[in-house]
Amino acid sequence: MTKIKVDPFPIKGGDKVRIEYDGMLAQNGADQIYLHAEMVNHQDMKDIRDIRMYEKQGIWTTEVDVPQEYEEFNLSFKDSANNLDNNYGDNWTYTIVHS
Repeated sequence: MTKIKVDPFPIKGGDKVRIEYDGMLAQNGADQIYLHAEMVNHQDMKDIRDIRMYEKQGIWTTEVDVPQEYEEFNLSFKDSANNLDNNYGDNWTYTIVHS
């Protein structure tokens, strides 16, 4: 089972968010994992990034700045061989809250 930790949660626009992953790719010995992050808003603006993650004791971690203008944060993960862990096609989706 894929384990993901998002901190802080809930995600607020302007936050620096730490993502931890120890799912299928990590469990199968991937030599490198990338966070595939997609932020979208209601005007169809998108910010799509592949962000290198760093491994320590089996947990892969990275940080992402979440701009104010986005409404949704979608996550999936890939390794250096382009194997994908995308929650069975649904990605992991978080609503970005605004104060």
